[in-house]
Amino acid sequence: MADESIKFDVSPKLVQADAVATITIRPIDHAGRFEESARYEVTYFPVEEFASRSGWPRKNKPDFRVVDGRMMITQYFEAEQEHVLLVEALVGGQPVLVGNFRIYSLEADLHARGVFKGDFHIHSDRRLSRQKLFQKSGLSPGMHTLKIVVKGTKQAAAKDTHVVIDAFDVQPGPATP
Repeated sequence: MADESIKFDVSPKLVQADAVATITIRPIDHAGRFEESARYEVTYFPVEEFASRSGWPRKNKPDFRVVDGRMMITQYFEAEQEHVLLVEALVGGQPVLVGNFRIYSLEADLHARGVFKGDFHIHSDRRLSRQKLFQKSGLSPGMHTLKIVVKGTKQAAAKDTHVVIDAFDVQPGPATP
């Protein structure tokens, strides 16, 4: 399991494509807080390299700020694809990896439906398995349906188009009459 999924809460993980969004990275443990007095560097890159409007790769250092132990990164997320935010602390002038955070952008038609529907293009090796991709709170009591559609498309690095769901974590809510 990647350390980032254990040590940090990242929100949102799904953003609208072709729009600016602010991503908040919050350490789960108080000891891992981002310090306002520390120096950090954030590097951005789109995984599939769709970047005709964002200025990438020339413009790969997004704006960020540290507030109350959290890092907030503002970035233009172009096209429907996976994006990486690489966060490093500068210690003695040398970069030290804090985390490699993945954000997924969805076209407006899918993003408007919320996290109930999304077009994920996720290719990961086994070292990156067991990551929480999304969560939803505030659902009304009762049955809910999660529909997963395999479209048959894949990234160049992927060998196949199959989907493996390794877990669902359902938290109990208040009792219903």
